[in-house]
Amino acid sequence: MNSSPLERFPGVFGVGGLLIFLVALSVSLVLPLIAIFGDAEDTATVEDLAANPEGSGFADLAEMFPEIFSDIYPEGASPANYADALERGRDLYIENACFQCHTQNVRPFETGYYGAAANPREQNNDLMHPSLIGFRRVGPDLSRYGGTRETQWVVNYLYDPTALVSEAVAMPAYPWFYDEGCDLVVNPDALCVPNEDGIAIIAYLQWLGDYQPIETLEEDTEGETQ
Repeated sequence: MNSSPLERFPGVFGVGGLLIFLVALSVSLVLPLIAIFGDAEDTATVEDLAANPEGSGFADLAEMFPEIFSDIYPEGASPANYADALERGRDLYIENACFQCHTQNVRPFETGYYGAAANPREQNNDLMHPSLIGFRRVGPDLSRYGGTRETQWVVNYLYDPTALVSEAVAMPAYPWFYDEGCDLVVNPDALCVPNEDGIAIIAYLQWLGDYQPIETLEEDTEGETQ
């Protein structure tokens, strides 16, 4: 009875299989890594993002709550303090699982709702490492949320969402971002006073969308004119 080639030359086929595996591994892992790191752009640091606090939500908070703000940040709304607040706010965003209900990723078929589709360049910064594109969208996409609402509105909304938007029943309240109570139902004109964590996460939310590299804007414009 004649044996098959596989039975007669097991070593040859074993080596051949190993070579095929190594080639597949290099194609699926090594080559993509070379492509990524070979054409990698410099990542914007938090210090880069916070270089100009003027006009930011962080500066708004400094004007709205001067005494509390100066206790937390004696040097005022400086770039260094803004960087610290942004990092702390991003960490609080993660700790409170905000990414479970909000995305930071506009898909191409959603441009009518949220503007231009997400571009890797606008997410190439330290506040998006790790990526916070989100899991599902119970609430709106927040990738460019900053500035869509006045800072005062965001301050009160985090304390009691349904007092400002009755339909926002899925949005939890975050009273631990405030040291004192604030009854917006009885007094709709009240201004809730955030603590250090509250200032940080509000500054972060009002920053979202601020980092827009020139290349991203140019590409979006080209796409609209084609």
